[in-house]
Amino acid sequence: MTIDIQEEGTSIILKIAGDVDLFSSKELKEKLMEIFEGAFVGIVLDMEEVSYLDSMGVGCLLFAFSESKKKHKSIFFSSIIGMPRKVIQLTKLDNYFPLVESIDVALTRLGKADE
Repeated sequence: MTIDIQEEGTSIILKIAGDVDLFSSKELKEKLMEIFEGAFVGIVLDMEEVSYLDSMGVGCLLFAFSESKKKHKSIFFSSIIGMPRKVIQLTKLDNYFPLVESIDVALTRLGKADE
């Protein structure tokens, strides 16, 4: 798994690639904890290049969503496709998570939330 971080105004984008599983989820959770302590008000988890998502990966996404509520930050999960999308749908989290089709849509919604 790789995580590429980009700042966009008051928001931060995490471009995640590869497998989010038992072996990599600790790294993702640590990175998320750092980000939630920062001054960013909006977070986008871009998952377009995530090829595999297991229960530990789902746990990281749940952590991110829960932490965003606690810290009063906005979060969007963008571009979840393929097998990870099926996992999200099977767990019914597609009705729970703020899913968007692209980073641009997420940033637009975050911009409106800031106003």
